[in-house]
Amino acid sequence: MLRLLSFTSFLGLWIACAFGFDDWGLAWAADGESATAAGSEAGKTLIGAKYDLTLFDTPFNARYAEAFPSMRQSLGITQTLTHGLNGTIGYAWNLESDSFWWNLAGRVVILGAGIAVSTVPGFDGWMHEEWHRAVMTQNSIKSYNEINDWPNTRTSGGGIAVSGMRDADMAWLKSENHPDFIRLMSAGMEAQRELVLQLEKDAFFERTRSPNTAQLWLLNLNTIGYVQTCANGGGDDFNEARESESETEKDFTGLDCNSWSYDLHRKDEPYAARGLKKDGTIQRYRKTSDLSDEERNFLKKHLALSYLGLVDPFLFLLRSYAKNDWPIALRMMHQLTSFGGDTALAFFYRGDASVSPLKIYSALHVYSNKSHVFPGLEAEILDYPAAVLLDGVPDYVTVGARALIWTQPERLDFRTSESEWGGLGGLNVAAAMRTWAIPYVFLEGKSRGWVAGVVDQQSSWLAGVGIRGYY
Repeated sequence: MLRLLSFTSFLGLWIACAFGFDDWGLAWAADGESATAAGSEAGKTLIGAKYDLTLFDTPFNARYAEAFPSMRQSLGITQTLTHGLNGTIGYAWNLESDSFWWNLAGRVVILGAGIAVSTVPGFDGWMHEEWHRAVMTQNSIKSYNEINDWPNTRTSGGGIAVSGMRDADMAWLKSENHPDFIRLMSAGMEAQRELVLQLEKDAFFERTRSPNTAQLWLLNLNTIGYVQTCANGGGDDFNEARESESETEKDFTGLDCNSWSYDLHRKDEPYAARGLKKDGTIQRYRKTSDLSDEERNFLKKHLALSYLGLVDPFLFLLRSYAKNDWPIALRMMHQLTSFGGDTALAFFYRGDASVSPLKIYSALHVYSNKSHVFPGLEAEILDYPAAVLLDGVPDYVTVGARALIWTQPERLDFRTSESEWGGLGGLNVAAAMRTWAIPYVFLEGKSRGWVAGVVDQQSSWLAGVGIRGYY
């Protein structure tokens, strides 16, 4: 369920967007580098925006006819629309102007547009719900994203629902696949964190010029505010507003993070133990008052950790990284997972395009369950020219490789002290013959474990095709 932006989050966002950023086009860029930085495909285009669409993602799309979009596909759609909206406004408004007040007004327009479209199909609110749905689709449970009813989307109690499932579906998922049941609750916030990361990668590695800083703040504050609402009991009115609806009309869980903490601690409690309504259906929603002191304190712990997402220079220097040749960036992040949390320190590196085409993203992960921590390491090379590696390969072919190695709680269990080794490996090959149309194929395989943006938590593989470009 998507919880709409609270007033306090909105006020903080407004102040930050109005007075905090370099996105106004001020003089951060070195002479001669501002819009056409060396080695930047996005920098050579009119708007400096990017699109990235996964056309087919298997085995997810092959599950049944309605198995769309996957996590990767909805992320790409929202990433594309965010670049398009903000890039177009920035270009039309001329955010490279020398006028402070003109640029400030442009920032306000972009902020307002970002809030206005958050519940429009294809944008971040829609993606939040689609990542919930992806977990259900993975388990052959059909559901419906009510944002697709726009402009007639129901917002009772300030929330938007994923509906259509039956109580028996939820009871089966909790009993038979508890890690996915917990992942279902946290997947929407996971989506928002991953969109932030992808927009930052675009700016750092591909020098996209879309003024997305307001969107980064919006996503971060919305996620933090959501967990804060759960921990402080501020969303119980939503439970009252929609609990009276029928079995297939109401949301799958109510406030995501209340159920996340409640069910993490109660793996063996039958789903029906939530209690019954007068009509005989199960009371799905968990209020803050339903949480034990231990469950509420655990939620508050992860609320505190979620503020690490603000230890992020891209929130203040997004377009400066796109414009300048700064080779390194570091940032913190925190995610809710199917067994607890993932706290990470991420590292970005790009070589001088005239000397080295190397682009590296890496992260040190500290996974945690109830009382124990487990380390992990991630590394990714992006868009490396294949001709450097193999003679005779056309110079427009690029390859990317991704690897993760981790220890996570055995069987993704919340209480265990035992660890389980795992890993992921992936390859991406693209043909960059045209700036505006770059087809690519990808292949990944993984062992059992939680990976952000990968819906299957068991040993699995995935493959697909897509197209990206710059304009």
